[in-house]
Amino acid sequence: MPVPAHHRAALTRAARSSIPLMVVFVLVAGAMIPGAAVEQRPRVHRYAAFPAGPKPDPPASAAGGTAGMELNPLITTLSPSPSGSPVVSSVPAVPPIPPVSTIPTQTAPPATTVPALVPVAAPARPSPRDIAVAYALDQLGKPYVYGAAGPKAFDCSGLVMRAWEAAGVLLPHSTYAMAKLGSRVTRDQLLPGDLVFLYNYGHVQLYIGAGRTVEAPNTGAVVRTGPLPWQVNAYVRVSDA
Repeated sequence: MPVPAHHRAALTRAARSSIPLMVVFVLVAGAMIPGAAVEQRPRVHRYAAFPAGPKPDPPASAAGGTAGMELNPLITTLSPSPSGSPVVSSVPAVPPIPPVSTIPTQTAPPATTVPALVPVAAPARPSPRDIAVAYALDQLGKPYVYGAAGPKAFDCSGLVMRAWEAAGVLLPHSTYAMAKLGSRVTRDQLLPGDLVFLYNYGHVQLYIGAGRTVEAPNTGAVVRTGPLPWQVNAYVRVSDA
């Protein structure tokens, strides 16, 4: 059987190239022998999961037509290619932020009970009577000197005058002038600081309470205390304080 012209050309090209002549010969012989056919391997479609037929379009998402694909752990984005069709690229997903741990609520410590403050009364301020009596008693033992009014010696009126002066009450340095001041009281009404006059108002004593007096008696004696005498001219109160 004569070899066709195009088969001869194929053999000539094979001889000049690196294709083995046996392969070309088999191909040419198969084409020339009636009923002979070279085994054709079936063509495998690249979408093997789909049946034969038109290539199915991938499902488009509602957001922008991208193919449905798993977006975790990668975020799929689209970028234009030189041909104009979108190219899918993947960007690592941002890891989720761990939940913030709840800060435990700090409970306030129990309130300590503060004991109620008990008001303390301030010490009572001494009355003018107390001050006068205290001053006179501080002079015990000092000598009697006529006309003296302290601080080292006293006469009777000088002692009483300085005692009440310490309490803020001014009295004259004279028994007769003192007897004309203040108000008269009875023996039962005597209070510490009242004046007791004797010897026709020529002598004065200071009542200190509990039936006793303090006085600067006479020349050669010292300031002393003694019982309240019975023969008295007057009891005089120079201050109600």
